[in-house]
Amino acid sequence: MLRRENPFRGGDFVIVTPVGNDRTKIALQTLFAGAGARVGFTQVPALYRAAFEFDYGKSQIENNLAILPALGHPVRHFEPQMFFTAADVDWAERMLAESGAQPGQMVAAFVTQTSVTQRKSWRKERFQAAAEFLVERYGAHIVFVGTESEAAAIDELRKGIPHRTGSLAGKTFAEDHK
Repeated sequence: MLRRENPFRGGDFVIVTPVGNDRTKIALQTLFAGAGARVGFTQVPALYRAAFEFDYGKSQIENNLAILPALGHPVRHFEPQMFFTAADVDWAERMLAESGAQPGQMVAAFVTQTSVTQRKSWRKERFQAAAEFLVERYGAHIVFVGTESEAAAIDELRKGIPHRTGSLAGKTFAEDHK
């Protein structure tokens, strides 16, 4: 059906699939649509001109950059770096202290939702079990981060943890300094 409709009007195009959901479905769709090249990470190498396996000894960025040479492009690998100002560090330390973290205490930050369109969340019981383990084994302080819209769900999740936890949902440096 895709070839009959010819959605790409015979133009050259390439499909690149980094690690992620639906990559095999995407490869099949582009195969049938006539993609000239299919390169990337896959569980079905026969569908690709250049198939890659994720190397867990490398970063996500380094794995994805490995695709470019298969398309004839040179790669200059670098990892992003972040530098914080003294004001950033002071704010973070103050927010952690307000959430209950003690000086020198291990802090574990839990991100419960990473995408509005594609849930990547554990069930709350898993977060609760992980939090209990980290507190009991390492004396960690658990802090939850997220958007303001996630605050109610985070508060509900925290109720099932028998230790003091903190929530920074909806709190950002920029919002704190308006």
